[in-house]
Amino acid sequence: MVAIIRILVVDDSVVLRNMIVRMSQSLEYEVVGLACDGVEAIEQYKKLRPDVVTMDMSMPKLNGLEALKTILAYDALAKIIVVSAVNQKKEWWYRLWKLVQNTSSLNPLPRKDLVK
Repeated sequence: MVAIIRILVVDDSVVLRNMIVRMSQSLEYEVVGLACDGVEAIEQYKKLRPDVVTMDMSMPKLNGLEALKTILAYDALAKIIVVSAVNQKKEWWYRLWKLVQNTSSLNPLPRKDLVK
């Protein structure tokens, strides 16, 4: 029996949230929560303990990078997939890379490895 992958979708765009939800469900993942800003993302992560988080970087209240830092401080093994606009400034991506360089893989992962 294959374990169901539980996902928290974080994006301030309703359109993108819905698109990620539909895509996740089509792959038979279970979307356990939705958040529209970084503050909500942290609250939902602590409450739901999802296997994977999809995280937008540019959001109101608290941006994705700061939410990612807080979640990783709470759970160093959190699996977070950054889903964001390509036109982010280079500085933004560099800060993200510096944050995750020792904790994450930047390569695509096979489904079976996603929740290890």
